[in-house]
Amino acid sequence: RLAPLLAHLFPTEAPTGRIASTLDRVQDDLRTKLGLGGGVTALVKCDSDLPVCASVKARGGLYEVFARAEAVCLEKQLLSDSNDYRLMASDDVAEVLSQEHIVVGSTGNLGMSVGLAAAALRMPVTIHMSVDAKRWKKELLRSRGVRVVEHAGLYSEAVEQGRREADADPHCH
Repeated sequence: RLAPLLAHLFPTEAPTGRIASTLDRVQDDLRTKLGLGGGVTALVKCDSDLPVCASVKARGGLYEVFARAEAVCLEKQLLSDSNDYRLMASDDVAEVLSQEHIVVGSTGNLGMSVGLAAAALRMPVTIHMSVDAKRWKKELLRSRGVRVVEHAGLYSEAVEQGRREADADPHCH
């Protein structure tokens, strides 16, 4: 049901609307290092190449954002199960979703996927990250309109700050 919306919002990264990784054959030298016999076919699931999110955990974060947006749309009767979900990218829906707020504490792919998904749906989003998070990730998020809050302390402090912020706002997820 979300594939048309994903393809619409991420035409370069997910043109089919699918967030799926490939299975690649493990090279012979690695099979040997792993002690696999000659008759064994070994495959590796390349989740690091997942479009938009780059990991299985982050794919869950991406889904959570879309599920929250869907729930809001269904509750406000802006969407029904029979609608084309690309409707969620409309200006009318964006106006409603702009009243919601997404917050997460993450220095990695989870923060990236949540930030990119929420920004694509025009939902306000804040990602709490350590100052040690990769600079390119912070720059990409900011370029998409994501509020990135950097924390000098431990990663756990960034997560805790994100939780406090979310708990204080009834329209925050």
